[in-house]
Amino acid sequence: MYEKSKLIEMFKKVKRATEEAREDRVSVQGDSLLSEQGKEKKQIEIRKEFNEAVNLYRDNMLALVDAREADYTAYYVKVAKNRLLTDNYIGRLMYSLDILKKGYMSKIEVMALVELYNYDDSAMDMIMDVMRETKSLYMDLIPERITIKMQLNAFESIRGVIRSKVNVNLLDISSKYTGKTTYSFNDSKPVCDDIYAYFGSGYHAIVNELKDDLTLNSPSATLGKINNAVTGETLHECTNSFDTIVNNNNKRDNMAAEDNSGSSVEE
Repeated sequence: MYEKSKLIEMFKKVKRATEEAREDRVSVQGDSLLSEQGKEKKQIEIRKEFNEAVNLYRDNMLALVDAREADYTAYYVKVAKNRLLTDNYIGRLMYSLDILKKGYMSKIEVMALVELYNYDDSAMDMIMDVMRETKSLYMDLIPERITIKMQLNAFESIRGVIRSKVNVNLLDISSKYTGKTTYSFNDSKPVCDDIYAYFGSGYHAIVNELKDDLTLNSPSATLGKINNAVTGETLHECTNSFDTIVNNNNKRDNMAAEDNSGSSVEE
């Protein structure tokens, strides 16, 4: 099973564990044979057991991402070493940059240069710097690329989603946010799936922006950007998701606080 499939399966297991724990809490609260103190004790036990379980899931999910990142990094370190050990690799690059800077390269030669160094992030950065400096007419020949930096950002973004969403606080999400009224996307078509209500836009990005091996599928992927989660915004169109509802509630609360009449805002 690929890393992405394993990760998504673990998210689903966390969701099922959350639902079971919440059902246990409801059952305890409705148990007429228990005193209030007994109910409170049981609720604490349920929360503790759930916390231990969800922490284990989180650790396993983070370990999976860490291992994939280690493999990715090891591969590209090897590629970089082989490249740098190639006879006169740096010399040829510097010569090409000098010719480019002096304006002696035609469109065909620029295309060849870009194709030659397309998989070397450092070389492409230098090429783009020279082209910007000289206001080259061929900037449109530079393709959108998924850089190593973007992919490393993505690994950290995935970890951020896991850390922020897979924890004991899942028990505190109101049930009205996790009914089967949210949407995932399958071939750009909405599919009813309440798992997004638990894990929000970060989970949506993991499902839609990653290949099976957790590498990005597009240069525009939000996971590849630093600080990709903008406060007060969502990264998807799940208009009934927990993230969106929380944002809307915050806006309503702010409006209520500014209302000098002190009247509450209807839910």
